Amino acid sequence: MRDQFGNGVAGDTVKFSVVDGGGFLAAPMAVSNASGSVTVPAWTVGRSAVPQRLRASFGSVTADFTAGIASSYTMDVRFFGAPMTEAQKALFTNAAARIGGFITGGVLPATVANLDVDNGCGAKGVAPLTETVDGIVIFASIQNIDGPGKILAQSGPCYVRSGNRLTIVGVMEFDSSDLASLTTSGSLQDVIQHEMLHVVGLGSLWNAPLLANRNLATVTWTGAGGIAGCTFHGGSGVCGGGVPVENTGGAGTANAHWRETTFTNELMTGFLNRGNNPLSQLTIRSMADLGYNVNMADFDDYTVPLTPLSISASRASTIVGIVPNEEWEHVFTLAEVPTSAGPGIERVRMQRTPMAPVESNAASKSAP
Repeated sequence: MRDQFGNGVAGDTVKFSVVDGGGFLAAPMAVSNASGSVTVPAWTVGRSAVPQRLRASFGSVTADFTAGIASSYTMDVRFFGAPMTEAQKALFTNAAARIGGFITGGVLPATVANLDVDNGCGAKGVAPLTETVDGIVIFASIQNIDGPGKILAQSGPCYVRSGNRLTIVGVMEFDSSDLASLTTSGSLQDVIQHEMLHVVGLGSLWNAPLLANRNLATVTWTGAGGIAGCTFHGGSGVCGGGVPVENTGGAGTANAHWRETTFTNELMTGFLNRGNNPLSQLTIRSMADLGYNVNMADFDDYTVPLTPLSISASRASTIVGIVPNEEWEHVFTLAEVPTSAGPGIERVRMQRTPMAPVESNAASKSAP
């Protein structure tokens, strides 16, 4: 801060505010020192790979500072089918930006020629792809799947890299008849985030040896990253021999999510809380187990509960916005022996597997 003669002015208060990106400041203002200098309060940028902007204000004078999250992982969300509103599209791009905030390293580009995404992914009406995919292409749509209730969404990878088995192309579809109820409940953004993580690979690309004891009550994720992430959040007592994976709910719930009775409201359990559904280091570091380069610091606040949830108590509670005992999500999972779709590319056999119904306990539990 300087006067008209260029001399430093002490004692002036400058206000600071986060304008874009969703980050936060250690303090909302700072005072100039004897030389007129002002130290900007510590600025923690938001967790999504979107432009970050901080504004300094003194009277009518403002100045903006910008920052960004360095990520080489490219997520290209393309919409097909019936037109979406801009607000609906934003939910998908928000989810991609959040994932781009913690998957920061690039993957090997995949060159595809006449890749049949109409039949291979169910992206009806989309022309074959001929391009180089630097990261991942996700085709997203809102369609009439089966009317109100029952199946709300279906998603997963459909083409993967043959070397590291990481997704090249995936698909997400949401039932147009159920969007209003998801929006009203406040769950739609979290559900889209959850589904997109299945497309990238969580649950859908899990296989032995990292997934141990598939279809057994003792099914666990044995990746070192997942175990370390669980331990970081206070779960050393439950994750020492592996991260508990869902062992109930049938195909699509079991073997493909973190265990509900252990992790309750973590985003990637088979059930979604109405309220806070944090994306933890457990999920982030398990993606490193699959082969992604991640930013381990980009997690939401979360603590593994000390007391396991009683699944029987949860199941005894009311069903919310869904027909009881009906599948509500189809997860397209990795085939044991995918078929070749060109050099370095494998087509995933799209197994439409059911998940458990949406439920609610005293804390208003529901399922993604």
